[in-house]
Amino acid sequence: MRNEIIENLINLDRSLEEIRIKLKTLSWDSDEEILMTKESAKSVLARYINDSIDLETLTEWANMIEGREDICYEQPCSNDLKQLIFDLANPDLQESFNKNKAKDWLLKLK
Repeated sequence: MRNEIIENLINLDRSLEEIRIKLKTLSWDSDEEILMTKESAKSVLARYINDSIDLETLTEWANMIEGREDICYEQPCSNDLKQLIFDLANPDLQESFNKNKAKDWLLKLK
């Protein structure tokens, strides 16, 4: 069950509200990590570019991922994935995110 909920979050294949409710049922401690791949990140970015999700949803998604100890990042692009999540989750610390930046990230994660 835990793995499925974390995978739902990584892939954003449920509403954030549904995922948030399910995450509250989980403890923070876990010996298992679920892998976030560049394909997962690219898929979510593409949905933003194609107007399937808005910037607020993208930011909230990243906030829900950032700092989770039960999510690990695909090698060798783990630093890029962590930076993407950080940038999205902290818009006040970064330049504003837009579709051009999302496209740049798609190219970077190729």
